[in-house]
Amino acid sequence: MNPISNNNGMTDTTARLPLVHIYTQNVKQAINGFDRVVSPWLPTCDRVVAASLDSCFLATNQNLALIQPVAPPNAKLTQGRHGPYSSAFIPLRCRIAPLKEHATSSQTQMQTVAIGKMSETNEMNVASVDSRGRANVTRIHVDNRIEEGDGNGWETDVMVDASATPVQPTHRILSHYPLLPERVVEDGWHGIAVHPHSDTDMVVASYFGRSLSIYSQDRLVQRLHTHSSPVALEYLSIPQSHSPLLACCEGNTLSIWDLRLSNSVGQKDNVSAPAIHRLQDGMGDLYTLDTHHTGLIATGGADKQVSVYDCRKWQVSGRWKNVLKFEVIRLRFCSFSPSHVYVAGLDHEVCSGTWLDESTNQRSLERHAFRGDSRWVGLDRTRSADSQRGDDHLLGVTATAQLYVVRNAHLQSGPVPDKAAKEDERKKRAEEARERNKQKHLVANASSSQNQQPSNTARKRKAAATGDEDDGEHSKQKVTITSQK
Repeated sequence: MNPISNNNGMTDTTARLPLVHIYTQNVKQAINGFDRVVSPWLPTCDRVVAASLDSCFLATNQNLALIQPVAPPNAKLTQGRHGPYSSAFIPLRCRIAPLKEHATSSQTQMQTVAIGKMSETNEMNVASVDSRGRANVTRIHVDNRIEEGDGNGWETDVMVDASATPVQPTHRILSHYPLLPERVVEDGWHGIAVHPHSDTDMVVASYFGRSLSIYSQDRLVQRLHTHSSPVALEYLSIPQSHSPLLACCEGNTLSIWDLRLSNSVGQKDNVSAPAIHRLQDGMGDLYTLDTHHTGLIATGGADKQVSVYDCRKWQVSGRWKNVLKFEVIRLRFCSFSPSHVYVAGLDHEVCSGTWLDESTNQRSLERHAFRGDSRWVGLDRTRSADSQRGDDHLLGVTATAQLYVVRNAHLQSGPVPDKAAKEDERKKRAEEARERNKQKHLVANASSSQNQQPSNTARKRKAAATGDEDDGEHSKQKVTITSQK
């Protein structure tokens, strides 16, 4: 019997089994320098990036590690304490390999790691930046021999015991080059983002430098000056456009930059093009943002609120207030439903909800959150290799080097109805609405006809009485004329 034969609904055989599977494993012994992974500057949570459910990258101190989670094939699913649909913790098996060739120019603690689009041959660009703005870009090929199975986890040809020494994954370094800044600023947060269409174009943000450095390959093209210190940045894909914009969080402001305009400004005068839009929806500082390919931007920060903007109108489309007890340090859009987001807080809590219907999220009985053992240093969302399934998974690492893999994270609040069932339900509701409107029209017409009946009778009586009076007056006038004659 397959315990998760249908991830989009619950059958009779799966009614008592949890839908969200939570795997965990401590990776501190296999990674060097993890004791200094927490940044003292900002509550950022961007040191983990997931390429797929089979592989993710973790930045620790001056090292970058490739982690391949391997779930046990016959894991026992039991009810956990993170909601009625979540399982208890399942021991996870990992393959870990440090990428020593990557950190050649890094001299301080790595702050952010990002990846480009994966090719059909499992090749991608991995970029990281340290606290002084020195970035490294590595072209890597990952041999994913771990395939997602239909049972409790992934199926693999090599089983690694959780207590044994991790086996190194198969990967090859294809190329490597550093990105060196023009000047070194004070140690602080630095972020990096990879162009969604051209993985050789990147942007590096500097907190204390208050700047955005644009690189093409290993050459610095332009530097943009921000009004405040940037804390997060992402490329924004505009529908029906091949030139994405750049979204950046500065203090309590979301700034939008058009890099095509910045390239047209001369560098001799040290003048940069201003941001084309500056949006505010709160007084608290922003710590994180995420973009969706439909043109949506979500931000979160100290005011514990998620604000979503629409790039077509550059206005707020929705809000989710009081998401968590503490500050929002990480959020990600759902891959197949942009109205849902995954939010992580400073108190190591992760929950999912919708920003379209805020009343649904405020119901305590419908809110199911997941908590790690300590503060999150990295959390990312990925989806299944089969795009038709529409499953979302979360991969994250805490400050105690505990790795978590939350499979089917989109089912935290319960099973998702089937598309055909949702369409039938929509048609049924539309038909019921039409029937109600029809009944309302019939009742309204009947009442109006009843109200018009007495009014017509009264009108006729009044007309008749008026006619009699006119006849009497006419006869009186006739008699008077006759007497005069």
